[in-house]
Amino acid sequence: MDLTASLQADNTRLLASGFGIEVPELGAVSLQTRIRGSSERFELTEIDARTVQAEGLKIGLTGKIAFEQHPKSGLLGNMDLQARLDAPTMGSGPRFVGRNRYAPAETVSSQCPGEGHH
Repeated sequence: MDLTASLQADNTRLLASGFGIEVPELGAVSLQTRIRGSSERFELTEIDARTVQAEGLKIGLTGKIAFEQHPKSGLLGNMDLQARLDAPTMGSGPRFVGRNRYAPAETVSSQCPGEGHH
């Protein structure tokens, strides 16, 4: 298998519900990725996910995730992802980054690399 997937939704919950997962509402979302491999071992590469809220909060996620089917453990994955958060003020961030804990400030930008496996 070698294909490219592109998904878009007007809100995060609409897209997440299609995958059976719960996420906080983050606004309009787009996701593009390349899917390569087989049902036993595959990877999502060239991941480019973005959200934009009306308040100006922008979240981006790029990278790759490799999955492998294990007889006892099920589907396991290794990830190499980078996240970026841009907000016009600390007050425009969602609750999980402390919207109610910070007074509005100047423009905020943050980047976070991540690696791991499950």
